[in-house]
Amino acid sequence: MTTAIPSFQFKVSLSEINPTVTKREALSDIAKVFDPIGWLSPSTVIAKMFMQSLWTIEGLDWDDKLPRGKYQEWLEFRSRLQCLEEIKLD
Repeated sequence: MTTAIPSFQFKVSLSEINPTVTKREALSDIAKVFDPIGWLSPSTVIAKMFMQSLWTIEGLDWDDKLPRGKYQEWLEFRSRLQCLEEIKLD
């Protein structure tokens, strides 16, 4: 008798991106990545470093639009989040 091996996969559910993203919206997307065990730490640490740069380097308030360079960086990172759905842990 063969028993099924449980597996774990991630689901990424992001809303459509606005043409002007604020620091608040970026943090909202980051918060949607639920990783209670820390398996996605390599990805979440990048997101945390991005948010830190918005605070320290850019000095943005919550509802300020991301500067063009940071907006492009955010779009690239956000598009890569969908790849997390391909991870399967058996």
